[in-house]
Amino acid sequence: MEIIKLIFQQLNNKELATIIWGIFLFFLIMIFSSSFRKSFWSLIKMFFSGKIFLMLAMNTILFLILIIGMKYFQIWNNIFYKDAIFWFLASFIMLSRANEALTEKNHYKRKFLNLLKWETIIIFIISLHSFSLVQELIFIPIFIGIIIFQALASTKKDSKQLESFLDILIILILLFLIGFTVKNLIVQPKMFLVVSDLYLFIFPVILTIFYIPFLYVFSLYMIYESFFIRLNTFLKDEFSFKNKLQIIFICKLKISNVKKFQNQALKVNYIRSESDLLDMIKCYEK
Repeated sequence: MEIIKLIFQQLNNKELATIIWGIFLFFLIMIFSSSFRKSFWSLIKMFFSGKIFLMLAMNTILFLILIIGMKYFQIWNNIFYKDAIFWFLASFIMLSRANEALTEKNHYKRKFLNLLKWETIIIFIISLHSFSLVQELIFIPIFIGIIIFQALASTKKDSKQLESFLDILIILILLFLIGFTVKNLIVQPKMFLVVSDLYLFIFPVILTIFYIPFLYVFSLYMIYESFFIRLNTFLKDEFSFKNKLQIIFICKLKISNVKKFQNQALKVNYIRSESDLLDMIKCYEK
């Protein structure tokens, strides 16, 4: 209970307003949309199914290991509780998008570099200041609505003028928020420029850096599993555990190698036996 109380004490008005709107909209949709209710309960059941539950459990265990590790090396602070919960929830989104690494070149390298982009710093600066709870409750749905309309306008060719207008409006709102925060930093630097703020900026970055290797391994597992399932449809009982080890040995731990071997193997229609696969492996090794 003390931890929950501490987390609520750490929430600013912007975060409280976001949570309030999120809960309100969730229950509103649950009440008036029967299809959403069915989809929601189906999603809950899916989360507790075999592989997905194992994936979520591994994600949770890794998160706990990271937190315990920070406490062991005495770099944990109680001010991290709120951001740790937010990062933990965001990690499931990152995990659900792990398949992007299978289609994008240098996906995780770009993900790491994104942590160092100006957008991350700008979001952090904006988060340093929040308005009153009432003001945030009014502002957040308006701003999100503008972003949604901008996204919809970008999909229609006849809405280019509206898209441009909304782009400018979003930029102006962000500039206002940045300017307002910077002004307060200058007028009242002691209220903002404290060591704890620097810790809160670095904390999610550190967690993500340690999390990226897990995402990579998970993506590697996904592509190997998908490839082995497709090979099994060709070879059936002849596709043994030894064959899997042979493929893993030549492709190693590189997603690009697995994709290359997979493309070569599946282009060839004559793979109908273990000997065909072994011939393919020998050709690839050369």
